[in-house]
Amino acid sequence: MSIASDTVYCFTAPQARELWRVYTERDMWKEKTDSASGVIAQRDTIILTQEKIIKSYERTIANDSIIRQQDAALYSAIEKKLKRQKLFTRGFQGSTILLLLLLLL
Repeated sequence: MSIASDTVYCFTAPQARELWRVYTERDMWKEKTDSASGVIAQRDTIILTQEKIIKSYERTIANDSIIRQQDAALYSAIEKKLKRQKLFTRGFQGSTILLLLLLLL
């Protein structure tokens, strides 16, 4: 409801009070609605942020698990290679000693 500036309205005191009450209640309701929707928007943002953090954390855990599996496979391969080298070196040392003994005889 818009009131033009050149229009004059006459209200009785009870009408004026009721009109004032309706307008103030409407404005208060609008403020409450705006602040409530702001709170809801904030809450939704917080929930979305929490969900993003949880998903990120889950991805991190999954990535850590994959990295641990890859590390375990890598360590296993390195360990096997080192064992082979040790066996080879021990065998090489043993054969060298036998060769030297044969030469001395």
